[in-house]
Amino acid sequence: MRFIRENLFLLILIGIVVVLGGVIIAINFSIGGDVEDRIKDRQNLSKSLQGLVGPAKYNLGIVEAEKRRVSMVRHEANRTVADQVRRNQQDNVVLQIPIVEGGMVRKVVPAFPIDVNEYQKWGLAFIFVERHRAATRAALRRLDATRPPTDRDIEIQTDREKGRMLEDASTRPAADANAPLGETPAVAGTVAGADDAEAKRRATDLMIHRRATQGRIYVDNAVQQEITFPVGAGETEPNEIALWTKQYKLWIAEDVVAAVKATNDAVLNGLPREDQNVLNAAVKRWTDLRVADDYFVRETTERAAGQPTYSPYRTGVPTPGGMETEFGPGRPGMPGRPEMPGRPEMPGRPGMPGQQPGAGTERQTDTSVTQHYTRPESDVIHYSFSVVMPNRYLLLLINTLQAGRLHAVMEVSFGPLPNGETDKLYYYGNDPVLLVTLSCEAQLLTSWSRDLMPVGFLEKIPQSALREKDRKRIPPRSLLPGR
Repeated sequence: MRFIRENLFLLILIGIVVVLGGVIIAINFSIGGDVEDRIKDRQNLSKSLQGLVGPAKYNLGIVEAEKRRVSMVRHEANRTVADQVRRNQQDNVVLQIPIVEGGMVRKVVPAFPIDVNEYQKWGLAFIFVERHRAATRAALRRLDATRPPTDRDIEIQTDREKGRMLEDASTRPAADANAPLGETPAVAGTVAGADDAEAKRRATDLMIHRRATQGRIYVDNAVQQEITFPVGAGETEPNEIALWTKQYKLWIAEDVVAAVKATNDAVLNGLPREDQNVLNAAVKRWTDLRVADDYFVRETTERAAGQPTYSPYRTGVPTPGGMETEFGPGRPGMPGRPEMPGRPEMPGRPGMPGQQPGAGTERQTDTSVTQHYTRPESDVIHYSFSVVMPNRYLLLLINTLQAGRLHAVMEVSFGPLPNGETDKLYYYGNDPVLLVTLSCEAQLLTSWSRDLMPVGFLEKIPQSALREKDRKRIPPRSLLPGR
């Protein structure tokens, strides 16, 4: 113990030295391990970098499989495009015009592309008008349409009802001794015209119901007037722009006809023959069709003062009953009403149905919910149509219109039924119905349609939407800035 007490300081100092030495040794071992690990990581990274600049290392099997996959995808994409072009062209066939000489059909030529010499020699523009009217009538006949009774129909039926009322009255026993000899009171009243109103009411109700059961749909005259040339138009030769416009309006109308017919067939064909009529139809009345006179373009354009600007919302919209209304800017195909004013005027849209005078120089930018515009690959046409139908069949109509065709429904709006005087002669059965307006677009693929298009119409398309071969067809004077 004495030794420890005498040498305590030295012993403590030795212990501190031993502890510190152990700590230092432990730290050195730890750092050395980390350094070795880091050195190994750097060596591995260096070897990887050397491999990049050396001979390439890859799996040939994987590379060949990817090549086959890419080739297959490209093949399918090209096949899909070719199929779309084929179907688009098959669905839109140009009118065929017969050339008659000496009472015999000399040959039949397609209306487009326009052969100027043939058109001038044989007056084919006038023949086109007649063929177009015939094609329009043939398309609408496929709907198996009926019509509301005319005033003459009701007048004839009223006379019949009067005869029945006289016959019924003559078989009744006399109840008034003061009545003229040989006449019952009912007969006397009929002769005096007291029952004329009742006879007309019965006749009107009977004819309205009878007409509704004689077809599958009502088709208003406004539809045919939009598609084809008005009566008397053949007196003035239409220009090439009018011919092409009427051609694509006919194409669109034929697609709408096919969609409406297929929708009604899906609902009616399963019913007994006597029930296949307007009363049970999905689409009960086609009130109007409006197709733009120009293709839908995206870029901003300038229009000089005095040129028309176009808007899908316009005043003075003809109602399905043929009445003209002057209430507010109404939506296309829907009559304006005092209690339902039209939407505020929207910026003009070139080529949409309806036009109002332009003022000054106006710049217009077009927008589309589908983001589809006329471009080198396809031409876009906006159109709208209105139908009377129960809303439970609306999805069926939309899907049928878009199936297999390059059509898109951009907007659907609902409104009250037309309420003009002639609209009272339409009968739709017991279903609750609405006036439904569909705003749509159709596409024509340029790989076939532009080659048929007249130069005059081609000049209306902006340069950004033209193909190189289109530019070569247009005279240099037409390729102006701002087109």
